[in-house]
Amino acid sequence: MPARRSSKRTAVIAPVDPLERVGKLLALLLVKGESENDKIRTLAAVGYSASEIGTMLGKQANTVSVALYQARKSKGPKRR
Repeated sequence: MPARRSSKRTAVIAPVDPLERVGKLLALLLVKGESENDKIRTLAAVGYSASEIGTMLGKQANTVSVALYQARKSKGPKRR
C-alpha cells in the first residue's frame, strides 16, 4: 500500500524585525483604553494598513476597512 501524503499545509511565518515588533507594541500601548473605532483610526493615522491593524486587534482586515470608511464618511461635510 503506498504511503499517503499529508494534506495539511504548514504556514510559512516571515521573520519579524525586532524594531517592527517594538513599534507595534508601542502603537498598542498608545491606543490602550480607547474604543475600538478610536484604536482603528489612531493606528491608521500612524500608518498601519487595515490588515496590520486587524492582526494587532484580532479583527478581520475587512472589518477594519469598513470602520475606516465609516470614520471618513462621518468626518466629511454634511450634505442636505
